[in-house]
Amino acid sequence: MDRTTPQPGAPVTLTLALRNDAPVAIETAFTHTVPSSLTLLTNTLPPALTFDAPTRELTWSGVVVPGVPVTFTWAALAPGAPDTLTPTVMIAMPVLKLNFSREVVLRVGDSDLGTSDWSATPPLKVDQSAALPFVLRNTGIAPVTEGVLRVWLRPGVAPLTATVVPTRGIELQPWKGALNSGDAVTVTVSVMPWLSGAPLRVDALLSNGNGVTWERSLWLQILPREIYLPLVFREAP
Repeated sequence: MDRTTPQPGAPVTLTLALRNDAPVAIETAFTHTVPSSLTLLTNTLPPALTFDAPTRELTWSGVVVPGVPVTFTWAALAPGAPDTLTPTVMIAMPVLKLNFSREVVLRVGDSDLGTSDWSATPPLKVDQSAALPFVLRNTGIAPVTEGVLRVWLRPGVAPLTATVVPTRGIELQPWKGALNSGDAVTVTVSVMPWLSGAPLRVDALLSNGNGVTWERSLWLQILPREIYLPLVFREAP
């Protein structure tokens, strides 16, 4: 799903990808009952899908080949008022007598931090402090009341306040609080790179406090340490 917190009445794109990690092709089928509060845009349905209007049921059956995902995408309009839905797909593999489900929680009219992200960061230098700005944006129609931003520093990057280098990474919580609809706030994470040579990753995990989470990663380019050696000149005898 492209957005799990759409505004009321907004279009929502749903995507289902069937993947086969087995060594042989598998007969597969799925069914999905479209929630009654979603307005299915039938003109977006792939030709391979069958839709029964009275039951609001989408169905498909076929073969999924190893390493070749079968992907279906369609669209619907979100309810006109705030609501929480759980679209569910039932997947079956008759030969293996295996059945399971996949679902996504759709919170219509909730707060939305999905456009939050790291700001562009120039290359950093080993053993020199750096500021990593992260911009939190609430584009939903509801306020964030108990939002949380956690940052996971991978090995090679340490908090500026660290007295011992964390060789296994460390988690920080640089922000916790409220954010009104349409507002944005920039949170700065101060770090000290201590490894160079390969790009290092920093992960941001954010939550709106209402069960919706997002993850944003930032790759850092670390320049090697510069060493200056004195030059000695000798005159020929």
